[in-house]
Amino acid sequence: MNGKVHTLAGVVAAEGAIITFHQPAFSVVTFLALLGGFILGVAADLDDSDATLAQQQPFRFFSLIFERLPFVHHRGITHSFLAVALLYLLFDTILGLPDALMWAFMAAYVSHILLDMLTADGVELFWPFRFRLKLLPSIIAVSSDERSIVQMLFRVLLSVVFYLFTIHLLINALGFLPVIGPYINELWNGTILSFLPQDIKTWMVY
Repeated sequence: MNGKVHTLAGVVAAEGAIITFHQPAFSVVTFLALLGGFILGVAADLDDSDATLAQQQPFRFFSLIFERLPFVHHRGITHSFLAVALLYLLFDTILGLPDALMWAFMAAYVSHILLDMLTADGVELFWPFRFRLKLLPSIIAVSSDERSIVQMLFRVLLSVVFYLFTIHLLINALGFLPVIGPYINELWNGTILSFLPQDIKTWMVY
């Protein structure tokens, strides 16, 4: 997958965590969650010095360090269960982040690994074992080519979910407005979201 798809998936994953934990749209936690989702959605590619994030400071510094480590290669350790476990240890045990923020960060990072498992190369999920896990056979696996039709479909799907989540958060944030706030809230939560499956509606409605 290319960086644009990974970034979008990271933000969508972070928004999903915000909705799950009923965080208000305008809060420090939500701001940090979205910022973290934007970065962590592509952070696994710091093992590739040519990746977009790896070209930017201060991330360039970490990419250069990774580049010099003999056991680091693209879609290896940074795309593994070990990386996920270490990040969980950092966010939950060491930093003690609020649950909403911690899970937003974790969901964004994991989204990258899941998407790369749909590619022909797969990922070394069980690093240090070099076996690469992929979810699709090579003939239908996703190409990282910018012009890939499957990649374009992923971007469209993620964009739809992004706008759905973003509008949902903003409408719930505007519920305090006199007269119009409750009306918009009821229209959105009571009418528009009714077109979604009941389980999804129940999860989304605050």
